Amino acid sequence: MKHIKKRRRTKAKPISFPHGAKWVRADFHLHTDSDKEFKYKGESFISDYAEKLKSENIQVGAITNHNKFNFTEFKSLKKASKQHTLLLPGVELSTNEGNNGVHTLIIFGEEWLENDEDRISPFISSMFVGKSEAEYQRENARCDKDLLGVIDALEKIHLPYFIIFAHVEQKSGLWNELGGGKLSDLADARHAILRRRTLGFQKVQTHDAVSAGKKKDEFGRVQVKQKLEGWYPAEVEGCDCKSIEEIGTGKQCFLKLGELSYSSVEFALKDHNQRVKNEAPETAPSTRIQQVSFEGGLLDKSVFSLNCELNCLIGSRGSGKSSLIECLRYGLDLQSMEDSLYKDRLVRGMLGNGGKITIEGISSDYQRFQITRIEGKEPIVSLEEKETRLRPQDVLKGVLYFGQKDLGVRQDDFENNFFQKLISAPPVEHQEKEENILLQIKDTISNLQNANLKAEKEKGYRQELEVLKHRLDTYKEKRIESKLERLTLFDSDKKSILDFIGEFEKFTDSAADLKLDLKDVIKTYPEIKSNELDSVSKELSTVKSLLDKSHSDFETLIESFDSIEAHLSKAKTSILDKEKSLQEAFAKIQREIDEPSLDVSEFRKIKQKYEQLVKLLESSKLSKGGVSAERERLLSLAQTLKDHRLREFQRQEKELKEKELALPESLTFNMEYEAISEDYIENLLKKKLTRTGFRRNSYEILSREYASPYQIYVEGAEKIRELLTEADAE
Repeated sequence: MKHIKKRRRTKAKPISFPHGAKWVRADFHLHTDSDKEFKYKGESFISDYAEKLKSENIQVGAITNHNKFNFTEFKSLKKASKQHTLLLPGVELSTNEGNNGVHTLIIFGEEWLENDEDRISPFISSMFVGKSEAEYQRENARCDKDLLGVIDALEKIHLPYFIIFAHVEQKSGLWNELGGGKLSDLADARHAILRRRTLGFQKVQTHDAVSAGKKKDEFGRVQVKQKLEGWYPAEVEGCDCKSIEEIGTGKQCFLKLGELSYSSVEFALKDHNQRVKNEAPETAPSTRIQQVSFEGGLLDKSVFSLNCELNCLIGSRGSGKSSLIECLRYGLDLQSMEDSLYKDRLVRGMLGNGGKITIEGISSDYQRFQITRIEGKEPIVSLEEKETRLRPQDVLKGVLYFGQKDLGVRQDDFENNFFQKLISAPPVEHQEKEENILLQIKDTISNLQNANLKAEKEKGYRQELEVLKHRLDTYKEKRIESKLERLTLFDSDKKSILDFIGEFEKFTDSAADLKLDLKDVIKTYPEIKSNELDSVSKELSTVKSLLDKSHSDFETLIESFDSIEAHLSKAKTSILDKEKSLQEAFAKIQREIDEPSLDVSEFRKIKQKYEQLVKLLESSKLSKGGVSAERERLLSLAQTLKDHRLREFQRQEKELKEKELALPESLTFNMEYEAISEDYIENLLKKKLTRTGFRRNSYEILSREYASPYQIYVEGAEKIRELLTEADAE
C-alpha cells in the first residue's frame, strides 16, 4: 500500500509596495452574499463584488458575515481581488452580553486557512453548541459564551487573530450593551487578554456624550476613555454593507502599511496613533525620487525603489551604504561638505568606466523626471521622456545632502551653511536689488569720506589763510603791496594759466577711458587781471570758445584737441617770454622798495599761496552741506537695506516654519532677526576698535544695546557716550 504525502501549500507572497509604506483605505466590516441580511440580484457576484472594492479604492477588507464563514466564497473573492485588495477572513460573532449581545468582529490570520483547510467554520460552530446553522447564522443570534469565554476558546487554538468591536454606540455595540459599570470592568486585570487582543472600535460617532446632550447611560469617546483608565484602541470604520451598492459608503478609514498582509495590518492597528487615520492624509506637492538604478560598475543592474518619506539602508560595515549615497549625490550634481576628493574617488570606483546612474521620480508639478549621469560626464535631465537643458537642482529644488560624518564634523560657519541648505535661495530680482543697494551704499560712504576729508582740509585752509593774512597785513601797512601789485598780478595770472593748461593736459591723457570730466577742466579757466598778459588772454579766449562749442559733443571735442593744444602752447610760450622781458622791470621795482626788514621775495610767495588758498576755499564751498547730505543719504540707504533684508527674513522664517510642520514635534527651528553673534562681536566691533584702548566690557555693552553697525551709526556719538565708561567714551 502506497503512502501518499499531503502537499503543504506555501503561503501566498504578500503584495508589497515598491516605494515603501503607503496609506491605504481599509474596511473592517464587510458582508457578502452568504449573509442572510445581504441582497444581490445580479448574475456574477464575485466579479461585481471585487470590482466594487477596486472602484472604492478599498485595499484592505475584512469579510465578517453574521456568525458564518463561507470558505468557498472567500477563496473566490480573494482570488478575484488579489491584484488590488487584501481580503482578510473574519466573522461578526454575537457574544452573550447585554440585552442584544455584543457584535464582535474577529479577524483571523492566514494560518486559519492553511493547507486549504477551513478552521474558522468549526470554531464558529463550537460557539453555538446544540444549534443548527440555520438557527445561528443570522444577525440576532447569540452564542453561548461571553467575551472572555470566546477569547479563551480562541487562545486554545493558538492561531493569530485580533478583535474589533462593531458599531460600538448602537444596538449590539460594546458601549451600548455593557453600560458604564461593565465597561469599567474591562480595565481590570481579569480582562488583560481582552485588551491585548482588541485592536479597534468601529463606528465611534460621539466625542463627548455630555456635550452632545445624550442620556446618562450613553457614552462618547471622552466617557469611555475615563472608564477604561487609559486603554483605548484604534478607531476604525466599516460600511456594514447589506448590498454591493453599499460598499464604500459612510466614513472612511486609512492605514499606513508596508505591505498588504495580515501582520502589517495588525502592526498598524497596534501603532494606531501613527498609522491609523479617518481621513486620507494630504500630501503636499513636492518633488519625490522614486527609483535609482545603475548600469555598469560594481552596482550593475541594481535597482533601488525609494519611499517619499524615510528610507533606510541596512548593512554591515563596508557593504556599500555610503557608496550608494555618494553615487546618488553625484547623479544629482551636489557638492560634498567634507572629504570631497575621497568621495569623488569612491564614486568613480563604484561606477567604473562608463558607468551610469539613473534617478527617476515625480516633480512638484506632477511631471515624471529622469536624471542620468555617466561617470565623468554632465548630468542630463528629462521631463516626460524629453531631454531638457535643466540642471538637477532645477527639478529637485532645495534638496539637502549630508554625507558620512558631515553632520558630526564641526567647522567654521557650519550653522550658516546648514541653514542655507534648509532655505531656498532668494529670487534673482531680490539679490539684484540688494546688490544695487549695497553698491549705492559703498558709493555714498566713499562720497561721505571725501566730504569729510574736504571739510577737514577746508578747516586747515582757513587756519593757514588766517596766518597768511596776518603776515600780508604787515606788508600792506608798509605800502609794499601796492608797489608790487603789478608783479603779484602777473604771478597770480601765470600760476592760474599754467594750472589750467595742466588740467587740460591731464584731461586729454585720460579722455579715452573718460576718467575726468571736461566740466572740471572748464572750472579752472583763469580770469586774467594782469595787463602784461594781453596776448595770452587772446589765446585763452580762443581756447574757451572751442571748448564751449565742443564740450557737449565728444567727437567734436576730440577733433578740437590739436587746435586747443596749439593755442595753449602759444599761451605758455608767451607767458615765459613775457616773464623774461619783465625781469629787469620787476627787479627795479623791488630795488626801489626801501624796507630792509621785509623780504620782498617772500611776499611774492605768500601772496601766491594766499590766492591759491582763496581759490581752494571757493571750490570747497561748492560742496558745503555735502557731509550732512551724504550722511542723510547713507542713513536712507541703510534703512532701505534693512527693510529689504527684513522682508527676506520674513520669507525665510515662513519657509522654515512650513518645513517644521513636516517634522516631529521634538524638532524645531528658531530664527531671530538681528540676533547678536560672536561673529559680530569678534569680526566687527573688536577688529574696528582694536588698538584704541577700548575695554572688553564696552564691547559687550555695545553688542547688547545695538544689534548692528547701522544702529550704532544712527544713535551717534552722544548717545553712545552715555552707555560707556568715561575712559572708553573719550
